[in-house]
Amino acid sequence: METKSQNSLLNRIQGTSGVNVEDLECIICTNLLWKPIACNNCDSLYCSECIKSWLVKSPGNCPQCRDYAERRCSPFVIKQLAKLQFGCINQPNGCPEIIGYEALEKHEIECGYKLQQCSGCHSTVLEKELSKHQDNCGSIGMNCSECNVTYFRRDASSHTENTCLREQLRQFRQDSVVYKQQQAEMINRLTTQLEQQKVDIQTHERRIEELSEQLNQLPNKFMKKQFATPGTYAELPCKGRACASCSKCRDWYFTGDPAIWKWLQGQKNLEWKDWKADDHQRWQNEGIWEQFAARDEKTCIYAAAAAAAIASPAAAIANPAAAIANPAAAIANPPYPYRYRIFNRRRPHPPTCLCADNVVS
Repeated sequence: METKSQNSLLNRIQGTSGVNVEDLECIICTNLLWKPIACNNCDSLYCSECIKSWLVKSPGNCPQCRDYAERRCSPFVIKQLAKLQFGCINQPNGCPEIIGYEALEKHEIECGYKLQQCSGCHSTVLEKELSKHQDNCGSIGMNCSECNVTYFRRDASSHTENTCLREQLRQFRQDSVVYKQQQAEMINRLTTQLEQQKVDIQTHERRIEELSEQLNQLPNKFMKKQFATPGTYAELPCKGRACASCSKCRDWYFTGDPAIWKWLQGQKNLEWKDWKADDHQRWQNEGIWEQFAARDEKTCIYAAAAAAAIASPAAAIANPAAAIANPAAAIANPPYPYRYRIFNRRRPHPPTCLCADNVVS
């Protein structure tokens, strides 16, 4: 409902039924009370909107008593207002209705005589006629569902099927150009990325080669060196290659029982003469010398003699001393038992590496 300042309720009263209208006026707006409330201290009557606006500017200040306390309006006042009859606010537009106070707001919200503006030609039309007007207004915009072109209704006759097809073809060509441009940009972008990846791969491959070369050139410092560097140790009596750790002959390695090897570890720092009687006896009874083998590229003369003895053990048994004295001759005419080698039946000979890792060739 429009405000009272625009359309005074007092001026629209059609019937009072004996009601004294002057007693039903708002003190603030001097118009007929609309949705009234009262001050509890002085019983002054106000429109609800009027007193709310007043209190915003003067909080707690009643226009009459200066001490506002709200309460409901008395039933008597409500009954007096309900007796009043009003002409519709749209009466100038042709609305003939006479409405009671309590039904006035609802009617004026729904009244078909309200003025509305056409969205096409922007002329003012009654609300009840707006739909019919816009259905025929030539300025109303239309949208073709096929080509998505917007045109005025008055131009609908010019938007023929051929026109629509031509527009669709134009849009398709335009979209095709845009699509081709997008595809070309994507291809160029992907080509650039591919070329960069090729460069990156080549860079990585070169880096891998460089690292591989550096790795190959690194000294094997994390692995134990088996043999001492020639010239850094005194030549062994057996002519064998010295161990880098203990400097004893490492041309031999242990191949037997781990328990026996563990026992030998306990003897490695002792001379043969310092062994206990039980250890001597075990050496001889278990034939421990049989559990050693010679490495490839060995230089130990006992290893050479042992190799020769493989072919003729009988001759080696007959003359073992000759094999030790002349290993070259022993190879040509084997005189030495295969298992005599570095250890004989009585003692280890010569001193051999008994380091814990000397168990593989």
